[in-house]
Amino acid sequence: MTSSLASRILKAVCHALPRPGQAFAGSLFWAIMMALSALVTLWMNERIAPEGLVQIAMLYAIGGFLAFVPALTVTKLLPARRKDTAFAAAFTAFTFSTIFFTGLTLAISFRFRQLEFAGEPFTSPWFFELLLTVAASMYHIAVLGLRLYLPVGLIALVGISLWHAKRSR
Repeated sequence: MTSSLASRILKAVCHALPRPGQAFAGSLFWAIMMALSALVTLWMNERIAPEGLVQIAMLYAIGGFLAFVPALTVTKLLPARRKDTAFAAAFTAFTFSTIFFTGLTLAISFRFRQLEFAGEPFTSPWFFELLLTVAASMYHIAVLGLRLYLPVGLIALVGISLWHAKRSR
């Protein structure tokens, strides 16, 4: 990659990053929506003890908080001349970013719980354990956790995608 291309990519990414106020407010909003989504679904199904609700809500809130800025940056980087294209870009970016960062948050949580059993840091077995932990957490989110985004998370996703489509060029 030439330095000219690298500088153009860096300039485009910097231009696509949201302002700090917008990043914080949007991240906070998205965190609240994702936590609310998990809480409402668990409350409707009555499947978990009250003390577990807070832990799961925090997991989804942290995943949502971390997901907002990368998702918004990606949506601004994707060329969207029409509103429907901007909607689709935002819908896809926020979906995958939120799922990824929630899974990553779960992986970090798993990793902290397993620290006493983990081997010497930064060795081959340690990296292998880390890889398996991340893979297991992504599997958990994909199989068990996606349902917690319905129905509130889907409504929030459509809303934020419409918001992005409305304010795109």
